[in-house]
Amino acid sequence: MEAILAPKDCSQWVQVEGVVKRVAYENGGVTLCIQVGEYPLPVELPRNAHFGTKPALPSYLLEHRVRVQVVAATQFNDQRQMSGRMLYLPGLEFLTEMDAEMASARRRRKHENRLGAGT
Repeated sequence: MEAILAPKDCSQWVQVEGVVKRVAYENGGVTLCIQVGEYPLPVELPRNAHFGTKPALPSYLLEHRVRVQVVAATQFNDQRQMSGRMLYLPGLEFLTEMDAEMASARRRRKHENRLGAGT
């Protein structure tokens, strides 16, 4: 976890694993708050990364363990001091659900829905 907070990782790809605690509309897109140990980390998905203009929140991820591959960015305060970390997730394809049974059931439902729709 400390490696993610290090300034040397700014603008670098990092991998984070934790539990999704919050999913909300923020900053023109969707933000997931992932709890990594004692640290809550905001993970931002841009509006058009996976969703349309007003995306459906991926609330099915709440309280589930995930692994994300994100780009780490540093937040600065008015005195140009590092004040936090923001993680940018290009799309949900960079997120892995760690609960294999849950992920498998979701894929199966998606497949069944496609078959039912005739696609």
